[in-house]
Amino acid sequence: MVTGQQYLMQKTKNKINKFFIYQFESFFHIDSLDINFESIYLEKEKSTRIPELLIKNCADSVDFIHINSSPSLVPIDHFDEKLLKDYLKTNIRSNSIQQVIYDTTYDKKIKVVYSIDNLVPNTLDKMNINLKNYNHFTSIYNVLSKHINNSNGLSFFIILNDKSFDIIIFDKNKFIFFNSFKINDENEFLYYLFFVIKNFELSSNQEEIFFLGRFDRYIDYYESVSKFSKINFISNNNISLLNYKEESFSIINENYLWD
Repeated sequence: MVTGQQYLMQKTKNKINKFFIYQFESFFHIDSLDINFESIYLEKEKSTRIPELLIKNCADSVDFIHINSSPSLVPIDHFDEKLLKDYLKTNIRSNSIQQVIYDTTYDKKIKVVYSIDNLVPNTLDKMNINLKNYNHFTSIYNVLSKHINNSNGLSFFIILNDKSFDIIIFDKNKFIFFNSFKINDENEFLYYLFFVIKNFELSSNQEEIFFLGRFDRYIDYYESVSKFSKINFISNNNISLLNYKEESFSIINENYLWD
């Protein structure tokens, strides 16, 4: 049994074991690159097992990636920490807002405001573990904004998932747009994608479309988009995406286990 006192025990080892916890809508994905730790999927109802797993595997540091939380993006010049909940009212029902926190993008241009289910983070705070919370947008933005090299026009970055997709747009090296769309199938994906593209007057000569990750189950999606524009793929082979393994690009259906 794990006790509260064990949370505070000092470790007597030199190697730092870093873990990543990805929180999805109804489950958690836990892994570590430092030890031979097999990825674990936990249903949200079993989140109380997370501290026990971390202690058992001698975790020192945890990056907690909140993929289930839709962020509000606030230009840093207009940010007021007293208005955190107000920023979220535009995209989250007020009765579902719990603890509100925020990230700052590496270039210090954007405050990323989001709500978290504080049960697990609060428990980890009581342990002798270095805990850092991030919204998934912050992690992806920090990497993409360092690698944009389309000097001719817009760059569309798409994170395609089984039940939703995110789209991030840069104009040359300047971030201009982010949104998430719930989808049920390929047709809905194409509908929302075309809607966004039309608003930005995409022309196939200058703009570029990038999919983050490449997955066999989305081949039909890729082929449909490639009929009107050249597409590219970003994976671990051509860009280092912080703590994101390629499969982490896909915010997958809650009943689907990664290949």
